[in-house]
Amino acid sequence: MALPVTVGFRDLDEVEQHLPVEQMREVPLEEVKARALPERHPRRRAIPTRWAAATTGELVECVSLGRLDVALVLDFDPHVVWFTGSALELTWRQSGRRRVLVPDFLARADGGEYLVVALPPAGCSAALWEHKHAVLEEAAAAAGWRVHSPTVPTGLALLNLRWIARWRKPRWFYDPAVDAALRAACRRPRPLREAILAGGLLDTLALQPAYHLVWRQRLLIDWSVQVGPDMTVTAAPEQP
Repeated sequence: MALPVTVGFRDLDEVEQHLPVEQMREVPLEEVKARALPERHPRRRAIPTRWAAATTGELVECVSLGRLDVALVLDFDPHVVWFTGSALELTWRQSGRRRVLVPDFLARADGGEYLVVALPPAGCSAALWEHKHAVLEEAAAAAGWRVHSPTVPTGLALLNLRWIARWRKPRWFYDPAVDAALRAACRRPRPLREAILAGGLLDTLALQPAYHLVWRQRLLIDWSVQVGPDMTVTAAPEQP
């Protein structure tokens, strides 16, 4: 590596560890404890908050409200099987100055690959962020991770995803009978209300489980069109 990078983290016993980044290949990131969110400074606009993840059933730390949508996209991604908030602190020296980068999220893909998500913090110059991101890319390669940049939708698509996310928790909203009936009724595109009736279901009981199926991407929709009971839905192909 061009620069020696040290990774600081807390293990499950709350012991602070500091390792050369190359040694992080031997550390399962699920065993790295997320750092406590900083108290909000009255002069800073960022508001630390948490996302209740359906993927893990746990609260994910977000350093600002702006990071909530990134957590939402990670939670929605069917290829992400685990993720958490800020848990690592990367440090190195540049021209005699100590540099620090704390990734916003850590994740694991369904193939087992670890993902590191880092967004430029408020007030960070473009030149400094370019340097930090380049160091992160090198550090990730040395540790066996991949730097991941989730695509956050905009406009109506983002509003739709936020709305559907209200029904993301499987413990509350997944109904296997509704799943089977709606997927059978939606082999071709049709309005959701029509599909519910065709599946022999009650509108008032099936809507929320149906929205959960949209979240699970078992029912597919056009995200550029307003979501709701009259949206067009299609059953997703069965996964092998």
